[in-house]
Formats: sequence, structure tokens, C-alpha cells
Amino acid sequence: RALLVSLLALASFACMPPSAFAKDSPDSIYDLPKPREGSKYVVVADLGSTGSRGFVYELNGGEIVGSKGLKVKPGVSKFNHKPNDIAEYLRPLFAHAASLIPEPYHHKTKIYLKATAGVRLLPIEEQTVMFDTLHAALESDKNGTYAEFLAGDILCPFVWESKDQLGTISGDEEGFFAALSVNYLGNRMGTDLKPTDNCVPDLYDGAEAEGGSEVGEVGADQGDGAGGEGGGAGEHAQEVSVLGAMDLGGSSTQIVYQPKDKQKGAGEVTPLSMPDFFVHSYLSYGVDKAKERLWDTLLAKSTEDSTDDHISNPCDFVGRPEVWGSDARSMMGTGDVAACQRVIKEMLFDGSGCDLGAVESGDLTGLGCGLDGVRHPPIDTSTQFIAMSVYFFALDALKVIVEAHEGANPLPSWPSPTVTEVLEVAERFCTIEWTTVKGKYGDIHDWSYPEQLPHRCFESVFIATILQYGFGFDPNGRDVMYALSIDGMEVEWTLGYALQALYQSR
Repeated sequence: RALLVSLLALASFACMPPSAFAKDSPDSIYDLPKPREGSKYVVVADLGSTGSRGFVYELNGGEIVGSKGLKVKPGVSKFNHKPNDIAEYLRPLFAHAASLIPEPYHHKTKIYLKATAGVRLLPIEEQTVMFDTLHAALESDKNGTYAEFLAGDILCPFVWESKDQLGTISGDEEGFFAALSVNYLGNRMGTDLKPTDNCVPDLYDGAEAEGGSEVGEVGADQGDGAGGEGGGAGEHAQEVSVLGAMDLGGSSTQIVYQPKDKQKGAGEVTPLSMPDFFVHSYLSYGVDKAKERLWDTLLAKSTEDSTDDHISNPCDFVGRPEVWGSDARSMMGTGDVAACQRVIKEMLFDGSGCDLGAVESGDLTGLGCGLDGVRHPPIDTSTQFIAMSVYFFALDALKVIVEAHEGANPLPSWPSPTVTEVLEVAERFCTIEWTTVKGKYGDIHDWSYPEQLPHRCFESVFIATILQYGFGFDPNGRDVMYALSIDGMEVEWTLGYALQALYQSR
């Protein structure tokens, strides 16, 4: 397949398969291949804050392929006071997985149900009751047949050996699994979790082009990406360039990368593990929690004796109303990106003691101010990042809607726009009247549900702000690629979990 992409973007991500830049239909399924001798399957469900998604992965030799996730809503944390309902809530995920795995493999396939930030925010006591209840339901059905499952007599047709297959993963674990995912999909790691030198980072160095250029299968002649049987790495003649990962959800955000002092040199071919990375999860820094903090900040900044009919919200589309707070205060969007960023910086960094001017001058490039009082080690200038989940959804919505509104692609360097470019486009995006966004463009973005679309303006500015001021990315650099899928597989932490589970089961 050949894609029309910017060489400028490809120069930084030359090892990525071209489908990293493709956009799959949201209704499509990357079909698993016909069963092959030696295949092993695993099912991983992400019990997230806004919904739960189930993925099927098949390992054969040194290659792993996966299905598109099926999502059920709401997030499992909403069942904290009705745990007996969780089993039926998850049944569609089990049915989806069963339809993708040949029946003879069901009794050999493990399923893992892992909750993330939405459940991490619940009291431990409530988590325990939820998981104990679900475990009891799965334990009672663990020897059932597929026919019994189809008849509705059992809950799940897969292997259920212990309660260890169920529970809440830490934010750091979530970040680490995301790093395994992007490095496997980016040809930087095999299924044995060892870094590979399949990529050629300087493949396009020196290329000069304006606009787009027809580019073929990047890395297609460099092996299978998984390194053949076992996915092992060959002899290394240079340091392995390990990708960093960033994930943004509703309740938390993660960043994971290799600081300079943890990067492996030639010949250091060992499986990647969490100590090889700096990884941190910022709980309550996901977009839903940040949005609520922003609204609280705006309400706190307004005067109690104000005679205005509403409070101005610079982070919302022009004319979009919102009601918030215990006293149901009315807010109205003004789409003022500069003012929006000022409020976000105040919300995130006031009292941190960090010099925002030093960030803007470039003195803190690679460091930033951190988030939640956590300062990270310097990000090496050679490290490239894949940003997933809301990072992609929000900025892709910005791109698609502004392109429809203006009739031209506003981000020709997509999927690696600079922070400066994102903010420039956000200024036009957020000033579109909300009635126009909702009425004319309400259904043109495949990954924005009606309840998500109103907040894409805020999310775009929030992303640009935490990248530059929180993590210290150069506002004019192209170190981040925003991705939904790579080589037909969704970029999700669940792939990394599956890779580790299959590796440990050898």
C-alpha cells in the first residue's frame, strides 16, 4: 500500500509501517487469520473509565495479530453499587471474542479482565466487592462448553484459572504495556519483548520535498517486524531506538519512555521490562477530570455578586451553553484559545514553582514543569513518541472538522503536527459556532460520540498545553505521532498486556 504523506513526518518515524497513517473504518474488523498449527490466542478486556473494550490476539511464531475492540458502555466503575450486573454487562465482549476464535481453541484461551483509571479512583473496598462478585460468576462457569454459552447457560467459554486474571492494573503498568504495544507495532521489538534493529532511523535523511510524496512500504524489506520465529533481535551494530508512548483517557494520562541512562547499547539484547523505562500515570489528569477541574476553576474565578447571566468559558465552542456546579451555574463558550490556555496553565501550574517563561524560552525543553508535582527525567532529543487514545481522537476531530469547514487540510503534516500548528488550527476550530459544529459537522468524525464532540475544543488546547508545558516538548518539533492503528492493529495498551502474557506462558 502506498500512502500520500509528508516526508517531514516520515523522517522521524521511518521505521513505521505506512498503515500507521491510515484511518480504519470504525465498523471494520481486522479479521484474524484462519487457525494455523501452533497458534495461541488470548483475550484482553480493557475495563476503562468511559467503557469496556474486548480484544482478541493470536500469536503464531514471531507474529501477533489482533481484532478491533468491541466497546460496551458505560465504564465498569459505574457498577460499583450494583456489582451483580457486571457479568451481563460484559457478556457482549465474551460473545465478540468467541466469534473470532475457532471453537477448538476456546478451552485453551485465557481471558484477562483488567480495569484502569476509572476503577482506580474507587475505594479499595468497592473494587474488591466488584471483582469478587465477577470472579464467582466466572468460576462457576469455567468448565462450560461453547454450546452452553450460545444457549446463555454460562457466562464465558474461555479458560478461567484464577482471580489473577481479573483486577485493576496500576497506572504505571498501563503505561508500560502501552510502550510494549507501540514498540512491537513500530518494528522496534519482537514478540519475545527484545528490542530489534529492524528499523533504519535515517532512511529519509536528506530527503527534500514540498507537500506530500508517494511513499511505499516503509520497512517492508526489513524482515517481518517481529523478527521471524520467536521475534528475536539480530546482532546489533548500533543502539536500539525504543519508542516512547503517551496515552490519554478520561481519568488519567500516562507517559513512558527510555531516559538516556536507560537506553541499551549494542549487544544488550534482553527483553524489555518496566525498569527499562521512566513511566508515570497522572491520575485525575485525563480529559474528563481535567475538564471538570477547568469548570471548577472558572466558577471560582467568577465573582459571587456578578450580574452576568452566565460565566464565559474560553475553552468551549462559541455559543455552547453548559451548566455546572452545585448551584447550577450557567457557562457560555467563547472559543478564545489564548485565554483558554492561560486558564489551563493556571489550573495546572500555579503553586508549582515552575518558571513557565523558561519553558517558553526553550530552557526547559525535554523537562517542562511536570504534572501533579512530578518531574520526569530529561526526554532525549532522539526519542520519538506514539500518542494514542484521546490524543488521537481529539486532534483528528480538530483536523476533520476544520477541513470540512474551510475546504482545505489544516494540518498537512499530520500525523505529526507541531504543538504550534495544533494551537493555530485550534484558534479556528474553537471559534466555529457551536450550532454549526453540532448541526453541520456533528456526525462527520468517526470517533466523536455526541457526548464527546462538545469537548474537542478544550481537549485540543489541553493536549497542546501539557505537551509543551507539562512534558517539555519543543512546540516546533515533530517528536510525536498521533495514531489510532498501525498495520491494521489498534494502538492500545491491551496489545502490550497480551504480548507479556503470551511471552510468560511459553
